[in-house]
Amino acid sequence: MIDPTTLQEGQVGDKVIIKITDRPQDGTSPRGTIERVLGPAGQHEVELHAIMAEFGLPTDFPEAVMHEAAAIATDISAAEVARRRDFRG
Repeated sequence: MIDPTTLQEGQVGDKVIIKITDRPQDGTSPRGTIERVLGPAGQHEVELHAIMAEFGLPTDFPEAVMHEAAAIATDISAAEVARRRDFRG
């Protein structure tokens, strides 16, 4: 059971990160609060963030790391494209 006062901007069908606040030993449902609304299930970025949360992967990085990552080239040369096999269907 989720405390309805913690719904934030969440909607039915959204993926959320919850915090279990009570896990009764009598077999009744655990209780929790919504910590963060990720967004509509099925959207690429939402699913990516859900996987990262599930496995405890970091989502925030130091400014120096972000700066270095932004400097990485995103273009793929024609030679590299020709070398690869296309699995996109």
